[in-house]
Amino acid sequence: TTGQNDLAEMIAPAPDLLMVGHTHYPLTRRHGDTLVINAGSVGFPFDGDIRPCYVQAVYQKAAWKAEFIRLSYDHQAVLEDFYTSGYRENGGAMVDLILKEIELARPQLSHWNHRYLKPVLNHEIPLEEAVSQYLQNPNTDRLK
Repeated sequence: TTGQNDLAEMIAPAPDLLMVGHTHYPLTRRHGDTLVINAGSVGFPFDGDIRPCYVQAVYQKAAWKAEFIRLSYDHQAVLEDFYTSGYRENGGAMVDLILKEIELARPQLSHWNHRYLKPVLNHEIPLEEAVSQYLQNPNTDRLK
């Protein structure tokens, strides 16, 4: 999360509305007179809600407001596509982390990376074993 002072520097001069992205978490936040909005993610939401999310920003009564809109889709079909397309079988060890992200709508790759990337790159643990260990007990590997 970007601190207030850092945010002030990043958006000077402050606009009335600032839309940001790439965090996979929908949010609104006020910074002075600026409304900061992040729509979240259509394909990989990480807030625990599997539904895609987008935002409608409207200017009403001299102020910006955000409405988050969630869409329904066939989530089970997406999960099945991992198997029926051959991606799960042929995509490599990291596919299981991506699949888990889609199943849970929670980040996995970044948490795995924090715990296992260096040991894998240093040949201290094979990639497949690192993924397996993480998936067996992902809660011990969360970013602090």
